[in-house]
Amino acid sequence: MRIPFQALRAFIEVVETGSFTKAAENLFITQPAISKSIKELESLFDVKLIDRAYLPVLLTDSGVSLYNLGKNIFTIEHAIIQDLTLRSQAKVGNLTIGASTTVASHWLSPYLVNYSIKFPDINISVLSGNSQHIIDNLKKCEIDIGLIEGPVINEPDIEVREWQKERLLLVTSTTFMSNTLINDLSQVKWIMREDGSGTARVTDEYLNRYHIKPRSIVRVGNNLAVLNLVYAGLGVALLPEIMVKDGIKENKLQNLHVSEHDNFIERELNWITLKWRNESPIRKAFKELIFN
Repeated sequence: MRIPFQALRAFIEVVETGSFTKAAENLFITQPAISKSIKELESLFDVKLIDRAYLPVLLTDSGVSLYNLGKNIFTIEHAIIQDLTLRSQAKVGNLTIGASTTVASHWLSPYLVNYSIKFPDINISVLSGNSQHIIDNLKKCEIDIGLIEGPVINEPDIEVREWQKERLLLVTSTTFMSNTLINDLSQVKWIMREDGSGTARVTDEYLNRYHIKPRSIVRVGNNLAVLNLVYAGLGVALLPEIMVKDGIKENKLQNLHVSEHDNFIERELNWITLKWRNESPIRKAFKELIFN
């Protein structure tokens, strides 16, 4: 057995307006159609819903029960319409962003603030990790979009779009410089990120380009830890300019370079999404904010 919802809607409208005529006007149908709908319900369940001997409308016990239960259906219907309409307009919902550690720590904040101001009812989650970790999370659909350092290699299902450029500088502490004569960068300790990190990949490319074979390497799990070890005088590191510019300005760090024309390198920060995944209004709104 299935409930004829149009008939149920007519019944609820009669009860709430107290009139067959007003119910017909509100639903844009004729009064006989309203009467037919209620008779259909009564016939289906073999009960009387309305005592027609009384005006205004007087419900039987069965009518009271059907009204109390049935009105909830249309309350839920209204909630569904409202919720999906708001989601289609990017007014409510959830957005999960995966960001490499540098992006999460130094680039993302102003975009999150602006997005939250524009869409205050969107719930935002940010998952941070190295670039490979973000790529893996995207492929498992654990995040909606990713913002990473460097290229994506051999991932045909991932769409990559360059977001902006980022400079990296080779730095050491002024304390280390005063205690160590750096003539050969192979003879000093290099502080690097773990495998899978975008910064580690760039550092490896830098070492290969200039045929540098570090005497020893210390690997740590995030760029802040790398920077702290540099400040402590442990060795040299390649780090984003946004992290080290204040230290250079305060003369706590020194920018090293192999030649006078090569005092920084540049890499891409990229937006990544799955090609086959439909772009929701919420993601589209964040994408427009990121690229404007």
